[in-house]
Amino acid sequence: MEESRADAAADEARTALAELEAGDIVLRDLGMGLVDFHALGQDGATYLLCWRMSDPDLAWWHGTDEGYLSRKPLPRQ
Repeated sequence: MEESRADAAADEARTALAELEAGDIVLRDLGMGLVDFHALGQDGATYLLCWRMSDPDLAWWHGTDEGYLSRKPLPRQ
């Protein structure tokens, strides 16, 4: 019984990750609720928009070869 619940939970997690990937969302850290989204900059380069669950808004970005510690604030319009 316990094993079947664990299998069901694992299936749910796999399904959720597949849905994120289908939306071009990359889960970086489950504990922080940290995700990245690909974005095309005005210069034609690809960047990653960076959001974590505790952020009130999507307000950070970093390069594709960088990570969370390199994130920078999005320019304000």
